[in-house]
Amino acid sequence: MNKFKSIILWGILLWLLPLTACEETFTEINTDPNDPVDVPLNLILPSAQANTAFSVLGADLSWYASLWVQHTSGIWNQMFSADRLEIQDDLVNNTWNGALYAGSMMDLKIMIDKATEGSLPGYLGVAKILMAYNLAITTDAWGRVPYSQAFQLTENLKPAYDNQQDLYNTIQTLLSDGVTHLQESGAALPGSEDLIYGGSNSAWIKAARALQARYHLRLTKRDEAGSAQRALDAISAGAFESSADDMLYATYSAGNPWWQFSNGRKQHAISTTLVDILSGLNDPRLPIYGRPIGGEVLGAPNAVADQDQSFEQYSWPYDLAAESTPLEMMTFIEQKFIEAEANFRLGNPEAANAAYETAVLASLAKNGVAQEDIDTYIAQTEVFPGQNGMTLERIITQKYISQYLQQSIEAYNDWRRTNIPALSNPLGDIPRRFPYPVSEKDTNGENVPSATINAGVWWDDGTED
Repeated sequence: MNKFKSIILWGILLWLLPLTACEETFTEINTDPNDPVDVPLNLILPSAQANTAFSVLGADLSWYASLWVQHTSGIWNQMFSADRLEIQDDLVNNTWNGALYAGSMMDLKIMIDKATEGSLPGYLGVAKILMAYNLAITTDAWGRVPYSQAFQLTENLKPAYDNQQDLYNTIQTLLSDGVTHLQESGAALPGSEDLIYGGSNSAWIKAARALQARYHLRLTKRDEAGSAQRALDAISAGAFESSADDMLYATYSAGNPWWQFSNGRKQHAISTTLVDILSGLNDPRLPIYGRPIGGEVLGAPNAVADQDQSFEQYSWPYDLAAESTPLEMMTFIEQKFIEAEANFRLGNPEAANAAYETAVLASLAKNGVAQEDIDTYIAQTEVFPGQNGMTLERIITQKYISQYLQQSIEAYNDWRRTNIPALSNPLGDIPRRFPYPVSEKDTNGENVPSATINAGVWWDDGTED
């Protein structure tokens, strides 16, 4: 009997042994190896950059802004409806939820926290610059948005909405702090994971200062002289020196998003508004921007165009977006137009004219215009009027032309800020902001502002709706 009990006891012990040995494995049964809870910074950075460029800058916001600023007209499906001001609250749900708050901005918040904790000033500087970029796009599109209480996950599912005036202070602080961090010793970034500047601190610093100039000048309706001077100060501190410094993104797994849109959905045509502006100036970029039909570029009238996905009536608008065409996040051309406008507002016509001419020439060269055609174009007084003939309308009109196709979000911001060019929609008022997502109204309705799409954001109309 005792022998039998010993056999049973040893059997139990042998059965328990593998359980003890595998205890560590069993405690990890709820851990998904394909969804790690802690991701290193060298993986977060390229993900945040790709999402910022492709999903935030290059997708829905850009496609709809292009319609409202009348670079293009909607001739099919969603763009056809949006051009007719049939705008639903779910218009850009995916951008708000997936691309911004659960995408690039969440990645960047994690980067900022991890880089702060690990004393890694290079990562911290780039993360803050990119956070400023994303936050600016977000508040420019919607006005008041969550930031100070955002990114807390289950700890705060109903974040408050911050005033845009406060957010613009935050944007400038993030950019200034980013520069400071990148100037610290030991701030180097490994090159391969930085998909924008390859780990060049000096390039990121230039980009931050160029962005500071952009966001300072955004506030011309609130403080004309002050915003202009601050923009010039940012440029003087060491921003872009040529187009070689441009902040571009071109690392695609499936191609430029405008190129993808042209292959899959084909819902835009070049707008009659833009065609008329280019034709009125004898602009050699016209057949580059819109593909001629029978030797003529045919624009589609906004809001009343026919459906024409086969492009028999209206000109194809997508030729500037090839599969590998970089997305333009911030450019030397834009910076020179900022410099021209800021100097003009401050009463410096000579400096304004010099910056304006540099910007126009750089845009023509970028678009591959032949030198003979450039010479003919700039010989027109309407194009190069000299410092005595310089006007704000000329500066913004040429900037508007240069922003086609890839910088439609900035063109939309400039139009709301300056009302140049003069735009109208025969079916009603052009939206002055994007609608708040229906998902936010469902889950955080008590905090979502009541502003409609026809109400200006703070830097536009001076109110915090």
